[in-house]
Amino acid sequence: MRRVLASKYSAGEARELVNTRLIYTRIGMAALKDELTTKKLVCLFSSANSGHAQASVCNIVAIVHPEAAGALRQECMAVVTRCTGLSDNKEK
Repeated sequence: MRRVLASKYSAGEARELVNTRLIYTRIGMAALKDELTTKKLVCLFSSANSGHAQASVCNIVAIVHPEAAGALRQECMAVVTRCTGLSDNKEK
């Protein structure tokens, strides 16, 4: 990215562009954090229908809302607890 910026823009213009992108990224993260409450993230995780989808929710939590990690951990433990004994039920 730096090479592209260096070839198209002067050093000052490139620095300003990068700073502007960082500001917009921070604004976007703040908006996401406001919108994605802990309750909504736990609900998203619970309703995810694949391991990949659950991993994606975990990535969102790690980047956007790390404070929700404790609640998400509790939900993960609830999922594991609900799955305990499934192999026993399969045999019956």
